[in-house]
Amino acid sequence: MTQRYLDASIEIETDTTGPIRAIQPEEVRRRSAAMERVRHVYAKTRRDNLLRDAFDELLEDLAERRNAGMNHGASNRGEGNQLVVLGESGAGKTTAIRRLLDNHALANGYPRNAPGCKIVTVTAPSPCNLAELGRETSHSLGYTIVRNRIDGPEVWRIVRERVRALEILVIHFDEMQHVVQTVNEIEMQKIRNVLKGLLVDERYPIGLIISGTPPTVRLVHPDRQVARRGRWIELPPLSISADSKMVGSFITQLAKEAELEFDESEQHQVVPRLLHAGTYQLGVVAEEIHNAIRVALRSSAIGLTLKHFGDAFANRTGNLAPWNPYFASNWVDLDATRVLVTSETAYCSDANTSSLNGTRGKSGGKK
Repeated sequence: MTQRYLDASIEIETDTTGPIRAIQPEEVRRRSAAMERVRHVYAKTRRDNLLRDAFDELLEDLAERRNAGMNHGASNRGEGNQLVVLGESGAGKTTAIRRLLDNHALANGYPRNAPGCKIVTVTAPSPCNLAELGRETSHSLGYTIVRNRIDGPEVWRIVRERVRALEILVIHFDEMQHVVQTVNEIEMQKIRNVLKGLLVDERYPIGLIISGTPPTVRLVHPDRQVARRGRWIELPPLSISADSKMVGSFITQLAKEAELEFDESEQHQVVPRLLHAGTYQLGVVAEEIHNAIRVALRSSAIGLTLKHFGDAFANRTGNLAPWNPYFASNWVDLDATRVLVTSETAYCSDANTSSLNGTRGKSGGKK
């Protein structure tokens, strides 16, 4: 747990997991160390370049003077712009953005929001209304609002004061679909107005990054003043035809970090099934690889195989082999989002329920 302070460069961090490590045998600690190395590896793709270019443009706009005949200053900046990043759950939005910001020169101390860091990430709470989003933003800026009776406008007045005092330049609002899922149109318009106010603040405009699943578009797009500012990026699903080589290389790299072999013959078997099991979303695919590596390490294997991926999927979902994409012959027809499928009756019943609820029976990924 960390806390940021306005008037002193103090950071308090408590190691709450120490008691867990204290009781772990050495074998488990070694396995955890390997998994930490594995998770540290990031699969860089074309979308990372798109994000970098869009963020650089946002900063360029923010640094340019409104009046070229006057000195640079907080009140002589142009209005802020925004970067909107949309993608399905598991697409890797948060990881990609945080990777971008973590390596940025302005993000000294990110994501801990340490003193000197000019970029702050706020995860929208659920449920989320104007006041709750403001409270979470204030907390991310190092100030926890403890009063219960405080309305949304007052919360956001505190937020704007903190932004100016800490000289924050960019706020990243993540998981903003929580707003759309929670509030009515009147409350949503209040949140739109607050976000627009941060962009056009006469005294101290800032830039925004707004990320979430596709429904987030309902929050931002209806306001033309907001929608026309900055860039919009949608992270598409992976496909077997375009991304198999990249995913195969990614598995090989992660296996190497864990000191496991990964044969080319295994790669041809694993990659298509992995993409399907991962619902064609890069973040979910990465999690599937991590889970398979842990299974391999726990079994003291020397190589990563299809069976490790299948066993990891079974552990996670509770599905038996006929409904496991790594083991089933008809894997391309399976819905990889199902859990606890142990019979055809249960699978069909679940499919009918999904149909009645208006959800798709298949993952919808590109094959």
